[in-house]
Amino acid sequence: MQEQIRQRVSDLFSPLKAQSDYLHKVFLTGISKFSQLSIFSELNNLNDMTFDPEYEGVCGITEEELLTQMAPDIEWLAEASGRTYDETVAELKRRYDGYHFCDRMTDIYNPWSLIYAFEKGIIDDYWFSTGTPTSLISILRDKDMDISDLEGLETSFFRFNAPSERITDPVPVLFQSGYLTLKDFDRDTGLYTLGFPNSEVAIGFANCLYQYFVPPVTATKDQMTSAYHRFRTKKTTIDDFLDAIRKWYSSIPYSITDRNQNEQLYQSLLYALLVAVGADVHAEQQTSDGRMDISLKMHDAIYVLEFKYDKTQEDAIEQVKKKDYAVVFASDPRPVYVVPMNVDAEKRTIEKPQVERLK
Repeated sequence: MQEQIRQRVSDLFSPLKAQSDYLHKVFLTGISKFSQLSIFSELNNLNDMTFDPEYEGVCGITEEELLTQMAPDIEWLAEASGRTYDETVAELKRRYDGYHFCDRMTDIYNPWSLIYAFEKGIIDDYWFSTGTPTSLISILRDKDMDISDLEGLETSFFRFNAPSERITDPVPVLFQSGYLTLKDFDRDTGLYTLGFPNSEVAIGFANCLYQYFVPPVTATKDQMTSAYHRFRTKKTTIDDFLDAIRKWYSSIPYSITDRNQNEQLYQSLLYALLVAVGADVHAEQQTSDGRMDISLKMHDAIYVLEFKYDKTQEDAIEQVKKKDYAVVFASDPRPVYVVPMNVDAEKRTIEKPQVERLK
């Protein structure tokens, strides 16, 4: 079908060059890198503006535009949603901001979601509801990648700017379609750091990934959402929340946990779940001496979750202490706790963790 589609696209756009005397500017936009797909035998004078600083905000809304030209809309939305003006700005930024298209890292907001929020008077997830990336998730599964591999991914320009004619690497398509964006650029190495642009995309993608990998226990996710928010609002303790996680692991079918009998699977499943319920969570956060499996930040504490498969909780705690993961949070006034997540291979869940304070 791709060959037929390419021919149709070529038939549509190739005549443009013959009409160049009558055309001043032609702007093409979409997901695939048309100029690199060998679609055009004649239309070979396209200028790729994707990473041009001059045009970085041409398809979105910059923060300056939002706070100036759209200030009346923000005021109306604040009143409609029962928030203050500053609270509304902060929530719009958390939900819809975060796209970057060059190394200047100018913040670009998703125009689709902003316009819908202003029209309906409700700040909600709008863009992700337009389509779920099931084909991309299938590729992630085939390539043995998961959501924790995507956040903080370092790559060169040539990788994520590759054509998507034949998808052998999910990263370029995830970038081109807006699920990943530029987060940082290291001029010394020439490497870009990629990540989810905002909570709307991260939560939506995690929900889709979760349902794809764990379809039989989708109803259990609602229970975990409730358990997390009870913990977040201090209606329950960390021990209660961990008990809920243990029960959730136990509900996952054996056909899933048997596929990869290692700590990585259990880490990835929990990370996807925590992202999907809206937690402030990070996976594989780098330290000077390694990477911590999962860090979960709450209002009054930080929890470092270290996974082991069929070992001991002491092994997990020893690794966290030996590699001094807590030093990453040295300037944070919140106490830091280690949560040893040792997987019992026979029971296919974690042992009851003995939480220990690090600082």
